[in-house]
Amino acid sequence: MSLLDAFMPSCELREVDHVAVRASPEAAWSAVRAIDFSRTSFVRNLFAIRVMPGRIRARLRGAPSPELPASTIDDIARDGGTFCILGEEPGQEIVVGAVGKVWPHRIEFAAITQETFASFATPGFGKVAGSLAVAPRPGGAWITIEVRAATTDPETRARYRRYWRAVRRFSRAMRKAVGTLLAEELGPEGPDERWALAGDDFLPAARAQMTHHVDIEAPPAEVWPWLVQMGRRRGGWYSWDLLDNGGAPSADRIIPALQKLARRVRRGIRPFVDEYHLAGGRRVYLLADGRLINLAAAEGHPACVMDMSFAVQALSAEHVAKLAGRGKLARKVHDVPAAVDKFVAALKLKSMGVSIDRLTPEQKKYLASWEMGT
Repeated sequence: MSLLDAFMPSCELREVDHVAVRASPEAAWSAVRAIDFSRTSFVRNLFAIRVMPGRIRARLRGAPSPELPASTIDDIARDGGTFCILGEEPGQEIVVGAVGKVWPHRIEFAAITQETFASFATPGFGKVAGSLAVAPRPGGAWITIEVRAATTDPETRARYRRYWRAVRRFSRAMRKAVGTLLAEELGPEGPDERWALAGDDFLPAARAQMTHHVDIEAPPAEVWPWLVQMGRRRGGWYSWDLLDNGGAPSADRIIPALQKLARRVRRGIRPFVDEYHLAGGRRVYLLADGRLINLAAAEGHPACVMDMSFAVQALSAEHVAKLAGRGKLARKVHDVPAAVDKFVAALKLKSMGVSIDRLTPEQKKYLASWEMGT
């Protein structure tokens, strides 16, 4: 149980960011505890916008421009400030919180202390708590930035959710800026830190490697069903559905029918064919890993195959141009003339050194008749 859990064990909104750094947990904690938020690009840009009118007036008067004040955890939690330091476990975690009505044009904050925050229940208010925590990891430390929010009554909950939808991007940008600042100071997880993942042996000598990951605050048993149902014409990819899923929305729930996996897989039973054994004795054959079969499994388009196609197209185009120019070709779809087909076939056979017999009148009659044979 974290220190944040002690002050806000349940919440309505929660977002978590993790930053992997190379520094030791002790060095990471020192940086976290002393971090000056005014050093982040996000805060500097906000401050620049806010004081721009004052800077213009100061320049016109020849006075010094206002400077961005320091903004450490202790600064924002001083007596009379908006936030309060709720608790601290040195070397591990520090928690700050605030209570207020943040949706009106004029924000109203309530006075709180470590002792009153958790039990504050006056209707009409929203509560927010955030923590910075440090934990060891192989080769460095994890820094976790977590924000939780809750409200004191159902009516306020609806208003707070609308407010959060409007500001959540700014909140994420702020947390990202803090994480970037700490990573720059403490040394980010380097590109040489490769993760061993299932499937690496399929392409052991890859010339390039890129691993994307997302941190989810949930046990593996809750995440796995979402991964099982991923795929085209299944649960989607939880990504850009217009591009990745043919425009169909990705699933927003667990779909029981998509939770069954193959019991056994026989790969490469034939070139580009994998066999999946399902429950009940059923089998599914996957061609070319589900990709476009005539591109993924073909051997290309050699000249010895394409020459006949191009020859028929060229001679058909010539046929159309000659007859159309004389006004002898109606505006409709026409079959390739039999003479063109035969001419191309004869040339192909000749180029291969192959000769065939000519049909006798009796053979031609037989092929064109429905009265003889079966």
